[in-house]
Amino acid sequence: MSEDMAKKIVARNLKYFMNLNQKKQVDLAKYLGCSTGLVSAWCAGQKMPRISTINEICLWFHIEMSDLLTDTSKKQEDGYYLNEETKRIAHAIYDNPDMRSLFDMSSKMSSERLKAHLEFMKKLQDSET
Repeated sequence: MSEDMAKKIVARNLKYFMNLNQKKQVDLAKYLGCSTGLVSAWCAGQKMPRISTINEICLWFHIEMSDLLTDTSKKQEDGYYLNEETKRIAHAIYDNPDMRSLFDMSSKMSSERLKAHLEFMKKLQDSET
């Protein structure tokens, strides 16, 4: 793979994850302690971040390095989601900040604690009907 192609892949994926996480170039620049011009050059595919910077970006977005470095454009053309149910859930979480918060919090809980919260929510739902 050419260096130009690698820059384009990183640029496309970086813009995707910034959009997904509702972040702007200035947010990433502040987090990394670099200039917005440098972040802009990455997003335009003009420059390539160093591997240590790529690692920091991935930590910030909670993604794997392969998520930033792999060309997923073909996968997205074929259909990003495994099925319609996965698509529905992903969009519900993406569209609703409260759902996103619940998902983020629940992903950090132990399975026992998560089950307790689910039971509580079921009882709460039953009491409202």
